[in-house]
Amino acid sequence: MIAHAQELYRNQVQSQLQIDPKSFWNYSKSKRGGRVPKRILKDGVILTDEQCATEFAKYFHSVYSPNRPELDVSKAILGAGTENGAARIHLQQLQLGQVQQALAQLKPQRSCGPDGIPPFILRDCRSVLAEPLLYIFYQCLQTAVFPDRWKTTRVVLVPKGGMGDKVDEYRPIAVLSSPAKVLESAIYKSVFMQVRSQLSDSQHGFQPKRSTTTNLLNYMSQLLPTVDSGGQADAAYFDFKKAFDLVDNDVLLKKLAGVGFTPHLLQVFSSYMMDREQYVDYAGYTSQPYFTWSGASAAGHRQCCDLEQGKSFAI
Repeated sequence: MIAHAQELYRNQVQSQLQIDPKSFWNYSKSKRGGRVPKRILKDGVILTDEQCATEFAKYFHSVYSPNRPELDVSKAILGAGTENGAARIHLQQLQLGQVQQALAQLKPQRSCGPDGIPPFILRDCRSVLAEPLLYIFYQCLQTAVFPDRWKTTRVVLVPKGGMGDKVDEYRPIAVLSSPAKVLESAIYKSVFMQVRSQLSDSQHGFQPKRSTTTNLLNYMSQLLPTVDSGGQADAAYFDFKKAFDLVDNDVLLKKLAGVGFTPHLLQVFSSYMMDREQYVDYAGYTSQPYFTWSGASAAGHRQCCDLEQGKSFAI
């Protein structure tokens, strides 16, 4: 029966190639197998798998700040100048339907998080798990406390290109706990709909139905008329190294306060960002957990200050 179902699925993917190419490439990707090499070199010496996990953890940890961010809600509100009742973005009470929808949207083929629970278990059992999860989420949001267990991230490795034998030739992929992803997805729409009007039309990242493709189309629509008329077109590109890792969390909290988040919602995000940690999972071995504090490194602070001063970047 399994073999028959596999055959039917393969035939369906093949017949739907033109109208659904994404399924074809997902199927192709699933057949490639692992790309992580069996050896990593350091100073010309081949490391054991256990040593590799430790070396990757040291390398990924090096970008983060050794100093713990304050994430003080009162300071964030004061710094943003919203202490006089300007806060208007709040979190509505979660409904059972929102949790069920978030569970249904879990991608079953994704890896397990630190809790070891496969996403398809939560998705397929959502009729049973939605209500108890709703109760847990309600307690988290009411008390503005994000559970510590959900702050731990499992890191897996993806080669940047080819089969590298050095730790700096790989990028980390963070795998969160499935219940944490469900909670994030459930509250996302409520928050996004309230801040959407404040986002620039020029932003194509992290916007529904927008991508690098829409960004390129918009760019070409402005560029081609100039080129066709014989004019000169100049373009500047900026790529911040480890931009997300270097975001100053205290500045981010102040930005959220400036957008108009209520003090309670700011406290939720403060708890969410505080004391997050990661560990590297490599070939069956795991590294010691390390904190992913951001906010005091020179590069990260400089980038955030540039954004604070109103400089705009086209990415």
